[in-house]
Amino acid sequence: MDLIAKPDPSGLYIHIPFCQVKCRYCAFAVFPGLLKQIARYLEALNKEMLFYQNRAIDTIYFGGGTPSILSPENWNGIMKNIKSRFILQDNMEITIECNPENISSELVQSYCEEGVTRLSLGLQTSDEALLKKIGRTHSWINFLKAYSLCRNSKLSNLNVDLIFGLPGQTMENWKQTLKKVLDLRPEHLSMYPLDIENKSAFYFDGVQADQELQADMYEWTSEQTALAGYEHYEIFSYSLPDYQCRHNLKYWKNDPCIGIGVSAAGYDGTQRTQNTDRFWNYIETLESGKSPIINVESLGSTDRLREKMMLGLRMKEGLFFTEEMNSKFGPVLKKLITEGILQIARDNKETQRIVSSQKGWLLSNTIYRELLIGNEL
Repeated sequence: MDLIAKPDPSGLYIHIPFCQVKCRYCAFAVFPGLLKQIARYLEALNKEMLFYQNRAIDTIYFGGGTPSILSPENWNGIMKNIKSRFILQDNMEITIECNPENISSELVQSYCEEGVTRLSLGLQTSDEALLKKIGRTHSWINFLKAYSLCRNSKLSNLNVDLIFGLPGQTMENWKQTLKKVLDLRPEHLSMYPLDIENKSAFYFDGVQADQELQADMYEWTSEQTALAGYEHYEIFSYSLPDYQCRHNLKYWKNDPCIGIGVSAAGYDGTQRTQNTDRFWNYIETLESGKSPIINVESLGSTDRLREKMMLGLRMKEGLFFTEEMNSKFGPVLKKLITEGILQIARDNKETQRIVSSQKGWLLSNTIYRELLIGNEL
């Protein structure tokens, strides 16, 4: 592992795996029954940070799980440790994922005091019956109260998470949810189609996603957000001007990111690392002074280019088309362009970009599959 500080700041992802209950669509490493272990887990996080001592960072993202389940005292300790371990830049973006039912004025105040700049509120849907069906424990009223608390604080950057294509969700139901949220005018929206992932309760229940309905919902969503002044800058991300999520842009631009916590992944520009996803193994490994990384993948130049393309084509701006792309993936790119999945955009006579079409965004998995299995020249 490279422990030497690098000139360009990295992103820092910290996984908080605690939840009151596990949502039925969730396949992440979360542990509802271990709330009494929060203090021990936070100490393990502190120990893992030592492996990255003095690295410069300019974004922090707390994901989960439910980071907002932690107390103001917990946040004070976490941020104190981060500030002592890392070199924080002046223009920090610090995001915390929150469940509406956890939000209180005291918690929001602690976020502001610790320099948090961005909150992501997990609404998913405004429909009460659907909220219960997917295992959420908040109501629309809970969300509105939480949103109001955040909006009336010093925080000026709010994201709302939504899922479309939920079991039993109609187009009209989705329209009602999105219209309600657009009326609130959050700075950012993250809206994902329901994906039935292995290990989720929906997977074991045999739930099937209606992909045709999801495609119709996605197209309507793109139209409505544009009319409301949002830029559709990434497949599932929409923002008002100057409110793109800088941390997530690091992922899509394949920039270095440090991953801290159980199941967290990291990337340093040439290697990808993966932490154990077993809670007690993570804790005990760090308590014994060892790294929780269980897998290291070194990427050659072709693999790095492939990943850069797979991630970059998620963004509206796409990628500058290079001779290396043409030499290594020319036949695949030509095929995807012929099928209308990718397009060539010209900035000027000399510069071309390769971008996903609207159809390509709907069929993003096709792009990934073709780049993974396509023959190189």
